[in-house]
Amino acid sequence: MRNITIAIVLLASSIAQAEVQGFNEEIRQASVTQRMLHRKLLRILQGLEVSIADDDTANQQIESQSPSPDFQIRLVKATN
Repeated sequence: MRNITIAIVLLASSIAQAEVQGFNEEIRQASVTQRMLHRKLLRILQGLEVSIADDDTANQQIESQSPSPDFQIRLVKATN
């Protein structure tokens, strides 16, 4: 009877250990996924910052260019 009790306790502890290892594996996978998503989000944010900076630069260039007072007009006559 004592051997059966010991076997049952060992079996239960083995099952519990397997569950803990499975849980640890799930936590590890979640951590890896979280890191990948974090890196992807950072890349997206950096891309947005670059595009915003490019847009600001373009606006500054447009504002700094003074319109030329000299321009040519060509008149065209349309006939049917």
